[in-house]
Amino acid sequence: MTIEVVSGQKVILTKSLDSASRFTFKMEVKNKFKGLFDIDLFAINVDKNAMINKEDIVYYNNVKDRQKSIIYSETYDYELFEKKINLDVKLLSETTDKVIMISTLYKTLAEIDKDKYIEFTFSARDRTTSSIVFKLSDKISISEKKETLVLGEVYKYKDTWRFNTVNNYSDENLLGVLRNIYNTQIY
Repeated sequence: MTIEVVSGQKVILTKSLDSASRFTFKMEVKNKFKGLFDIDLFAINVDKNAMINKEDIVYYNNVKDRQKSIIYSETYDYELFEKKINLDVKLLSETTDKVIMISTLYKTLAEIDKDKYIEFTFSARDRTTSSIVFKLSDKISISEKKETLVLGEVYKYKDTWRFNTVNNYSDENLLGVLRNIYNTQIY
């Protein structure tokens, strides 16, 4: 059964630390504007000291982290963009505090004048059972100067892994969000 999540909602991904550990987080975006925008998906491994190794920022130009626990892939179709993060929580370092899922929007505003929103879905699938764990459906305003969307965070709580839905749109760039919202440092 798929849970439709909203901002602030927490979802239990694993029943215990020994249960299913492999998940695919997928962002699908309808390509309304045919080449006038792009959305990138990032998975950022943050350690318990709020430090981020630049090799643990996973996206299209760095497709895996140092432990190979986070792997990126994407598919472009004329009608739909699909960006995926495969995450195996059992392979994460013991020092991992959370994995932040963030999307950035790149657009050419001068050429977009009819529709002011891009529709997207962000979902998590348990790769062991092939079941959809949760789904977030929303719109991103392209008429505003905001460019970074914090989708949520995967984190360990007691003996389970959970996802905290953030769905917060910011006018700061990716590094600004990491510094000012998460108080992290990149090395």
